[in-house]
Amino acid sequence: SDPADPFGLRQTITARHAIDPGLKSLSDLLFHADTDRFVVLASDDRTLSLADRTGHVVRTVRLPGDEPEGLAFLPDGRAILSDDAGGVRITTGLAEKLFSAPLVP
Repeated sequence: SDPADPFGLRQTITARHAIDPGLKSLSDLLFHADTDRFVVLASDDRTLSLADRTGHVVRTVRLPGDEPEGLAFLPDGRAILSDDAGGVRITTGLAEKLFSAPLVP
């Protein structure tokens, strides 16, 4: 047993591939299985981007707030955004803006 990890939670992984969507200050990353795309939150730009598996950004939308840092989508399509400047926002329409238009493969 490792005394620095008494619960056995620490694991070592090896990255096989890295992508660079060309965005600064990446704050959160989700994989959206329905579109086979990554959802990337960039706090400095206050943007949420949809990127393909190679890292190519296919769509970007602006986010509310001053310093958005965390993101979760609810089953009804609303999004929950945490903001380092304070508070949590529940937004409507963000998923529609990000996913509604047809995606070019």
